[in-house]
Amino acid sequence: MPEDRVEAFNRYFSDTPRNWRKQRETIQKHLDKADIVPMDLRYLSEENKDKLKAYALSLPQRQRDKVIFVIGVE
Repeated sequence: MPEDRVEAFNRYFSDTPRNWRKQRETIQKHLDKADIVPMDLRYLSEENKDKLKAYALSLPQRQRDKVIFVIGVE
């Protein structure tokens, strides 16, 4: 992904409480529907990675079991 898109993505990901709430709502929708929910950390800033991992760890065990973190290189 081009660097300018990565920067824009990270700015939008959780820069406001509203955006972060929307991200969590989207994750919940996926958790409600899917058996596996991949979370791609490759392009997230360290701050956003930490926020997403903390959120995933706060989920009930049955939902945590569905989460797969993607950390490999492109």
